[in-house]
Amino acid sequence: MKRKRVIILAVAAAALALAIAGVGVVASAPAPNRAAQALSELPPGLIEAGPGHDGLSLETAIVIHASNETDGVGLEYLWLAATYPDDSLELQSLVMDGGRAYDVMELLSPDGGRRTVYFDITAFFGVW
Repeated sequence: MKRKRVIILAVAAAALALAIAGVGVVASAPAPNRAAQALSELPPGLIEAGPGHDGLSLETAIVIHASNETDGVGLEYLWLAATYPDDSLELQSLVMDGGRAYDVMELLSPDGGRRTVYFDITAFFGVW
């Protein structure tokens, strides 16, 4: 129970930090531009997204290369805010599969559509 509470607190802290910075999955009009700008200024290799890593399944999950959970979750939220700026996060869950850890983000778009985005968080899962 303590481990689960710690993970939830870390996710909440990362979301709060992004909200304070004006970056979030649900944001006012200027925020998506800031998120996209911040994403474009990241050092190469932190987020492995694109061909082969579109995030539409566990097999094609977006790979986050972070050194700890706080940074890793922040990178997930930044990618979501830049890629789906008008969507809201409905649910975040953890899936373990084949020795790898994945965050599964379920999003709701303004028109009621739903999408699921998968992040491979193996590199930083459990690292504080």
